[in-house]
Amino acid sequence: INALAFSPDGLKLATASSDGTVKIWDLGNGHDLLTYAGHTGSVRALAWSNDGKFIASAGNEQTIKIWNPTTGKDEHSILGNGKSTSSLALSKDGKHLFTGQLEVPGNPPNGLFVYDTKTGKLVREVRDFKQRISTICVSHDGNIVAVGDDDSNVRLFQYPSCVENANQPAYWTQQDPQRLATYHLSFSTDDKTLVRTDIYAVKLYNTPLPGAPFQVAAPRLTINTNGTRCAVLSKDGKTLFVGHSDGGIQFYDSDNAEKIGEFKNAHTGAINALVFNPEGSQLASCSGDFTVRLWDFNVVL
Repeated sequence: INALAFSPDGLKLATASSDGTVKIWDLGNGHDLLTYAGHTGSVRALAWSNDGKFIASAGNEQTIKIWNPTTGKDEHSILGNGKSTSSLALSKDGKHLFTGQLEVPGNPPNGLFVYDTKTGKLVREVRDFKQRISTICVSHDGNIVAVGDDDSNVRLFQYPSCVENANQPAYWTQQDPQRLATYHLSFSTDDKTLVRTDIYAVKLYNTPLPGAPFQVAAPRLTINTNGTRCAVLSKDGKTLFVGHSDGGIQFYDSDNAEKIGEFKNAHTGAINALVFNPEGSQLASCSGDFTVRLWDFNVVL
């Protein structure tokens, strides 16, 4: 299982799998409500719209699907510019789909492509990514789109002006000094912290803001780990959950990097995704071991 997305009401979970399907699960009873089988290749990324009305999913094929999570029927298909999609994210208003694509004609063969979700029209492209775009994340207020690539870069774009002005560059760009691929990006609930993950570390930045007179490039906190895959902050921002390639989930104090605890052997394969539900009371994890696990907290963290 490669990717996860909670429904906006937190009552359902969508899972994307290498068998080409996306399943919708009822979290009240654990039953699968629907299996979407509109893909011809492995599904690598998905996003649930903020209004709950559609899901966007894509992977090892050229076609990107927009479909109804209640009926399982296609709203429409978008023919990608590349032969496959490595990452995607929806704008909070649901109007635009941001995708990282591979095997795009031309040089370099990677790029960021933005589509109108209603028409499927390409509205923006950024073609100077030298390597694969591994992760795309939208801030909770919807104003920032963060893009990370295998060339160790993180770029921040201002939304919606980056779509309205096709020539507007990223307002903040940083290449990590260690030159390690950016595996995963996420924002804290209040958007004040940007979390960057690579194989050996998780770095927390004070989120650079558009138009700010001074942008700090150095992280405010670095947690050195090994085999890191992804990381997310609890709703209150005090605890950082880190998924590892050995199937474990560790958690740290986000102020001092002190290790608080861990879920040993949470999975038997590498953790592919960690996602909190909207309420912040449940953490979902998925792995190459064909399982999804839900971690409940009596107190919202």
